[in-house]
Amino acid sequence: MAEQAPLRVVIHHTSMLQPEVRKFGQSTGAEFIDVRGSDYAYGASFQKLWSEGRSWINVEHDVLPSVAAIDAMAQCPEPWCAVYSWRYISPVMPGESRPQQPVREKEVALFCHKFAASLLARTKDAMISRCAGAHWRQLDLSILPVLRGQHGGPHLHEPAVVHLRQQHPAWAATMTEQDWIDA
Repeated sequence: MAEQAPLRVVIHHTSMLQPEVRKFGQSTGAEFIDVRGSDYAYGASFQKLWSEGRSWINVEHDVLPSVAAIDAMAQCPEPWCAVYSWRYISPVMPGESRPQQPVREKEVALFCHKFAASLLARTKDAMISRCAGAHWRQLDLSILPVLRGQHGGPHLHEPAVVHLRQQHPAWAATMTEQDWIDA
């Protein structure tokens, strides 16, 4: 069953909240949760949100989704959705300015995910224990494998988010959509 809009959008942030993400959150009525308190505050916030059992969309402080992608996830009947970012995995050989057959793959981490109430209820015990004491760098590694084991993977939505702090090779900007080989 699709969520009733507007769905709760939560932006977890540190002092490195990107201005574009702040503006997006303010324009969409997102809830900002400051996780600067400790390296474990992000996991504690996930634990609290999971235990509340209310559907929500997670957006990280350096990830800029489109309003259309957020709306699509809110209306989607799938219990677990994500918007991905592109990761470029092609080596540049000596003497080349860019790879001959550039490969990119979809990366989800915890950039932008919808967790529906039905999913939260089914996974409550496993997720609450996984989130407790999880370091911010390990939270995705703690919970995503459990969710994948139970649900296969998130339902992916377009368009890709912009990961504002991700470093892309300069050659990636020279590629056209037809140049890529998707992994």
